[in-house]
Amino acid sequence: LSLEERMYKWMDFVKLKGKTAERRFTTGLLTAFLIFCMGSMTILGAFEEGAGNYPSIFYSKSVMDGFTAIVLSSGLGLGVLFSIIPLLIYQGLLTFFSSYISVFLSQAMILDITALGGLMLIALGIDLLDLRKIRVMNMMPSLLVILIIELIVGLVVH
Repeated sequence: LSLEERMYKWMDFVKLKGKTAERRFTTGLLTAFLIFCMGSMTILGAFEEGAGNYPSIFYSKSVMDGFTAIVLSSGLGLGVLFSIIPLLIYQGLLTFFSSYISVFLSQAMILDITALGGLMLIALGIDLLDLRKIRVMNMMPSLLVILIIELIVGLVVH
């Protein structure tokens, strides 16, 4: 799907409209977005709020993300601020759809999604350390694929 390339094109458009020539804008936006969206707290928080429960995980996550954003913006600049746009879309859609699909999800499915998110965070760390170029954004559809695999396995087993 070339999600990372599409994201870079969108970020170049935002840079052009925002009249910023900041060198690390794109890296800041993409890094912040992936850090804020890949963790298990994002997924569990969305399912918690989507199920109509008190969003305590999201409140804890927002405090941690706030401090993370301060640290990231000191090194990566203004792009971290603009990461709120895809973040709101991603978490909003995840919360919205989780209210409908949470009844179909087993604990194993949720654990598999959060484990995959953790692996993606490790890949992001490897990319940030310049140990190896890993296009983590292109791995985003795997979160949906893991759900489909779990559903198929669940139907076969039962």
